[in-house]
Amino acid sequence: MSTTEDRVAAASQQVSNAGSVAAKGPQALSRGDFLLASSFFLLVGVNSLIAWNITLNLNPYFSTHYFSGEEWGNTLLAMFQLACVFCQLYLLKFGTGGPNKLYFYYAAAVNVVTFVVFTPLVVYLPQTAAIACMHICCFFLGIGCGVLQGGGFPYAASLPYNFCGFISTGQGLAAILSFVWNTFFAFVCFDLDTPEGVEKMAWASYCFAACLSVLYFAMFLVILKKPWAQSPFERQVLEDVGAKGDKAMQAVDGKKGDREAQYEHQDDGTFAGTAHTSTVDVESGERVDGTEKRPARVFLLCAAPHFLNIGVTFFITLNNFPRIGPVGWNYNQQIANHFIILFGAYALGEFVGRFFPDLSQLCPKYFSWTMIPPKLVVPLALLRAVFYVPFFLGYKLHDTQVVNDFWFYFIIMLLFAFTHGWFCTLGFVYSMTSVRESERGVTAPLSVLSLSAGILAGLYLALAY
Repeated sequence: MSTTEDRVAAASQQVSNAGSVAAKGPQALSRGDFLLASSFFLLVGVNSLIAWNITLNLNPYFSTHYFSGEEWGNTLLAMFQLACVFCQLYLLKFGTGGPNKLYFYYAAAVNVVTFVVFTPLVVYLPQTAAIACMHICCFFLGIGCGVLQGGGFPYAASLPYNFCGFISTGQGLAAILSFVWNTFFAFVCFDLDTPEGVEKMAWASYCFAACLSVLYFAMFLVILKKPWAQSPFERQVLEDVGAKGDKAMQAVDGKKGDREAQYEHQDDGTFAGTAHTSTVDVESGERVDGTEKRPARVFLLCAAPHFLNIGVTFFITLNNFPRIGPVGWNYNQQIANHFIILFGAYALGEFVGRFFPDLSQLCPKYFSWTMIPPKLVVPLALLRAVFYVPFFLGYKLHDTQVVNDFWFYFIIMLLFAFTHGWFCTLGFVYSMTSVRESERGVTAPLSVLSLSAGILAGLYLALAY
């Protein structure tokens, strides 16, 4: 019995010590460590969306040469998002509630295997089987994406420097990489008007994505050697041990009380109990119960505006892009490869927008305003609805001098994508920093669920136009 009590006491003391250390404030990262961590989280962001961006670019060519012209883009996206949703629900139900290195292992394994088998399953199988396998592959790639986002954001927010913005920037970088990759190889190396060219392009693209997954995993193993990188995982393990220890102690005390009840009844009719182990809360600096979270309604109320921001931002974006513009726009002039240029403008604008909030930490003297106050984020995100005006004018009007001009569309696309990336990063950062570290394992999956809900609602409501 004494052995059990000693173990529980030791675990509780470790948790208390970890909390006390955290309460002293974050340690500063050296320039080398900062570059290492920022590069890693950029790669996490890239790996979370590179699969979908590559598939989105190649899907029209797969449809033309392997699927008899049948378009499967919407159902492929649905499989991808469905897997993301299932993944977040799983993390909410069975996750640890905090950073867990296993998430990064699982994501790397799923992504690498799926990238390697993607091309032969789609290219070499009969049409019906190839379509089915492509949907299954998109589902597994969605799992990899969901695990990286649901596990990556809590970990990024638990380090001495908040790297959530770098994950978001990496997601924008994925669009840039896939656009540059597709454009270069389509014009220089492979003839995408032939099945052989599409096959070579698919092999090159998915092998490139697999290499990115291997690179991100290798960098993860490198940063795990750093004490500051290990700390969030160790703290989570200690909190789990402490929570189990408190339950064990309560069970021990309960049995002891049962045995001694017939001998040690107190005058007021109660029995002696064991005090709960306390820790220092990282966010508030106050001493709180280290094994208990705040009630869900409390911390979810803090994060709810940021979930709304993420959902609204993605809804407005996907409700307009790409179905209304640039695909549905009417053009005054015939610009060569105009779709490629406009999709490239979107990728560039989104990438710059996703990185924009990080300027507040890199150069706070001039760019602190890029971190919009949390109370203003949702109203300003709703103001993005003003983009419905130029998008629908371009969709409905013909041969007007300004509205249907290609370069007007180019400017609108840059601004549209820039604001999307900006508010997307703000949503992910604030959904992590508005709650305690122990609660981020809940808010991270919910933020990704908000993203998926906004995407699906925007896409499928756009079908009515």
